[in-house]
Amino acid sequence: MPYFQHNDPPENHTRKFAAPPEEEWEEEPLWDDGFDELMEEEEEAEEPEIPEEELREARRNRFRLAANLGDLGATLVGVGVILALVGFLISMLRFLSTDIFQNFSLWQTRL
Repeated sequence: MPYFQHNDPPENHTRKFAAPPEEEWEEEPLWDDGFDELMEEEEEAEEPEIPEEELREARRNRFRLAANLGDLGATLVGVGVILALVGFLISMLRFLSTDIFQNFSLWQTRL
């Protein structure tokens, strides 16, 4: 038998929510598994500065790559368009050749 009838809560039911935690979290000590350096040492390690000229060269290389990928895409699209046009041209020539043969055969039978 269900506890509630027709999904109605009981009349004297009040909702109770868990109280928010009042304790502050303690920071866990740094842990070293023996294979890595301590986390503090990793945070303190500064990355080597990259010279401005190398940054410019890297930026130029990224732009060159983007331009070359754009050229490649345009070339592939162009090849696809050329193949489609050649297909249409071949189809038109086949239709024209069959039409010419039919017209000549009609002209010969009428004469």
